[in-house]
Amino acid sequence: MNRIALIPAYMPDEKMIDVSKGLYQEGFEIIIVNDGSPETFNKAFSDASRYARILVHNENKGKGEALKTGLEYIHNTYHAPYTVVNADADGQHRLEDIIKVISVAETNRSCLVLGSRKMEGKVPFKSRAGNAITRFVYRLTTGNIVYDTQTGLRAYSDKLVPELLQISGSRYEYEMNMLMELPKQGIEIKEEWINTVYIGKNESSHFDPIKDSIKIYREILSFCASSLISFLVDYGLFCLISAASGSLIVANILARIISGTLNFSLNRKVVFKSQKDITTSAIKYSILAVAILILNTFILELLAGMGLTAYAAKIITELTLFVLSYFIQHSYIFKKGRQDHMKKHLWAICSAFVLIAFTTYISLDTFVISKSYNSNATEINTSMFADQTDSTTQLTGAIDNTQSESTESEVANATENTTSNSSSGSGLSGSNKSRSRGKHSRKSTSDDATVTSSGTTESSSGIDASESYSGENTVSSDNYNITLTEYYQNGTKIYVADVTLSSAQYLKTAFANDTYGKNVTATTSTIAEDNNAVLAINGDYYGVQENGYVIRNGIVYRDSASGSDILCIYADGTMEVLSDSEYSAQELVSMGVWQAFSFGPALVEDNSVTVDENDEVAKAKASNPRTAIGVIDANHFVFVVSDGRTSESEGLSLYELATFMKELGVETAYNLDGGGSSTMYFNGYVVNNPTTGGSIRERSVSDIVYI
Repeated sequence: MNRIALIPAYMPDEKMIDVSKGLYQEGFEIIIVNDGSPETFNKAFSDASRYARILVHNENKGKGEALKTGLEYIHNTYHAPYTVVNADADGQHRLEDIIKVISVAETNRSCLVLGSRKMEGKVPFKSRAGNAITRFVYRLTTGNIVYDTQTGLRAYSDKLVPELLQISGSRYEYEMNMLMELPKQGIEIKEEWINTVYIGKNESSHFDPIKDSIKIYREILSFCASSLISFLVDYGLFCLISAASGSLIVANILARIISGTLNFSLNRKVVFKSQKDITTSAIKYSILAVAILILNTFILELLAGMGLTAYAAKIITELTLFVLSYFIQHSYIFKKGRQDHMKKHLWAICSAFVLIAFTTYISLDTFVISKSYNSNATEINTSMFADQTDSTTQLTGAIDNTQSESTESEVANATENTTSNSSSGSGLSGSNKSRSRGKHSRKSTSDDATVTSSGTTESSSGIDASESYSGENTVSSDNYNITLTEYYQNGTKIYVADVTLSSAQYLKTAFANDTYGKNVTATTSTIAEDNNAVLAINGDYYGVQENGYVIRNGIVYRDSASGSDILCIYADGTMEVLSDSEYSAQELVSMGVWQAFSFGPALVEDNSVTVDENDEVAKAKASNPRTAIGVIDANHFVFVVSDGRTSESEGLSLYELATFMKELGVETAYNLDGGGSSTMYFNGYVVNNPTTGGSIRERSVSDIVYI
């Protein structure tokens, strides 16, 4: 069996002669292709002609063309069987390595054998980095693992020569295209370790790192460009349609149909240059597009529901599905060559879809699929208030006296107070925007409640504020007094409900649909209306957690600890933050815990801020809509909700929220679920601006805290 060495050469030195001589002495037939070298190099080729046949290009055409010229000569001159090895002219491939690689190819006649370098020792940075990058991109785009994608030492039998002559590429990209195309024909690539040899700083290489890299990655870069163009069209249409229709789903579907048609045409004609039947390719592409659209829409809604803006969610979703789309189009829809090669990659495609299906199920199970554990979770443990009867009758008189004095003072000093508040130097400025009744408004409060309207107010803490809510902002009854005040601090609207109770039994909690379970949700306003609440805020969203105590209205619903701090509201109207590792849930109830929440962190304890400027909830953004609850003294609470993610309100950090709570005079304060969940319902209104998916709307939640 003939052994043939094919050596492309451009402006070689004397090392080419040494390589040729060594191979000749080992019995190789040697073909050297002079790729348009200047005449000054004719002597080197003349000396090498003693050992090799010299083929000549009149001009420099590139390494790929030189190799194909040699292969065509070999194909037309030699009779099978024979084995060919490509070697460089600069002596970087040692004779023993050339023999090792061609020997493997002789026993694996249907394979391409690479002489792969381990990149050990003194390797030029551009070579090490270039190989690493190409290795990563190659594996990403083909699913195949090749350690040394840039090696020039390659051996193959006569069986592969016709295939190699059909591969495109004129320069260094030809060798990369070889690795891309042969696996599509079902041809296996084997690697044989060889010595890593670089002469000097690899000056003899004529590889252009910019021009040749672009050609090597042509298909990959073309796909990226096609995807980018389609994405820009898709994203632009998505923004326009979503703004016009207000529907994320409609915008996503219409934008995808238009951009998908464009993407199919670009990928078929420009990227993969497919000659396959357009109908078959279009059907396959449509199936892929529908599958990706389903995943795209689900992931988009999932991320938006978790609090990301629609536009950020869109970008993350597109990047997630990019690699999957390329792999399927490259390996299946627009693939070239024999169809039986698909069987080799079937495991990868099946694995990808199984992984996606599993991830989708886990995401659905975590965030979407509802599970009911108790469908009538309305029980109240009133026994802990049995000894408080005598202490609950004094609130009304105190409220009436306070209101009377306040009203007289307001009548006498309305102008003076308004002027004073608007010029305050406390860093809190009033907002003059009025709010009309929203879709969640109710006609009246409970029959035994008294409502009063007040203008600009000054809180007991001395922080100036003004109202933008246009309904009644004080509601009182025999059992509670609630005053709503709006503040503006840190570029954010903050809504504070000051609550005084005759007993903590009027600070209640409720589950969505009266059901304790997983992912059972409704909007804060809906749960509030279902429970005839005068004031309500969202709770701790217990329904997306597997652990953490859930004690509501004196009843234990979940007793599995999470190892985190929990907020305990006692039946005597006080609050305390404890670690759930200290007590069992039932022990807490026996200690008088009326409500317990697991979210956090604690914001204020013993009148001191307990978070710093770098603290945050999980991976939440530093500025967010927030919800918190605090206690000033027994049965005197503040419910606090801030806006965020809007042009009017940036949102608060935990530290800013804690500092604000401390300025309100609280002894203890605790952070509840924020972001898109943050909602305050008062006297029939949603008074803040809850944001979900980039629009002003309520997010459904698991539970509320209400009066």
